[in-house]
Amino acid sequence: LGVPTARELASVLRLNHKLQHLHASWNSFRGTGTLAIVDAMVENDMLRTLDLEMTGLGAGATSRLATVLAETTVLAVLKVSKNRISTSDAVKLGEALKRNAVAPLLQLEIEDNLIEEAVKAELLSVVAGHALNPLNKSPLRLINRKLSITDLDAEDPDREWIELHSDPLLAEIDGKLKRKSGEEWQ
Repeated sequence: LGVPTARELASVLRLNHKLQHLHASWNSFRGTGTLAIVDAMVENDMLRTLDLEMTGLGAGATSRLATVLAETTVLAVLKVSKNRISTSDAVKLGEALKRNAVAPLLQLEIEDNLIEEAVKAELLSVVAGHALNPLNKSPLRLINRKLSITDLDAEDPDREWIELHSDPLLAEIDGKLKRKSGEEWQ
């Protein structure tokens, strides 16, 4: 599916305020199409999940996405893996995520882009910092350059679950999380 379909999805996103999850991955939306979807997010106050993996997300749409992320009050899951996000675009995303304390992003998937490893680690660290906020009782889970907060044990919601896989990118985050929580993890 191409740019015309992305524009149609953007229209749906603007008009349908009950839509909470948009999974539009693996489509040839390119910059113009993904920009239309990102622009439409501003008018939708219910979207919790946005999956734009492998859609051609590039510099223009990523810059706009950073602006939207700084202001959104509901988006919790963002999947933008396998796109053309550069290191400078990722830095903008990180700055936006740091500014948004109202509704912090709880899951970020950003692997297989053109981003330096240290910047990827910083992005995940920002999301992890939101997760470790004492006001957030959701358990934390890091898996292969993906960070998500998931209710792994509904019977004990105060229990923290942390799963770190052996990935060089996560070593720095692991250290930051250990220092922040004051706990030792396996």
